[in-house]
Amino acid sequence: MILVFNKVGAERLPIQIGRLLFQGFLIFFIWEFKSRTALFILVAFHLITALLNGFLSNYKTSFHTIVAVYHLSLALVMYFNNYLQKLFAKTNDH
Repeated sequence: MILVFNKVGAERLPIQIGRLLFQGFLIFFIWEFKSRTALFILVAFHLITALLNGFLSNYKTSFHTIVAVYHLSLALVMYFNNYLQKLFAKTNDH
């Protein structure tokens, strides 16, 4: 959000706060209720954000690419979280 604020200014700040609250709401459901649906929605949100803001956007700046890669990486890590935890647990058992 700080990068977006520095790049665009205060006009997009209300939208960014709304997005942050939406993600916080989904994270609460994932954390408290182990909701797979909320996880799927959160991953889809990040994938769509990556596609729209970086890869399918008319603006091809390094900032847009960094934001797109960030959202894509976040989506993959969230979706494959259980697999990654098992993988790292095996490597740390040595």
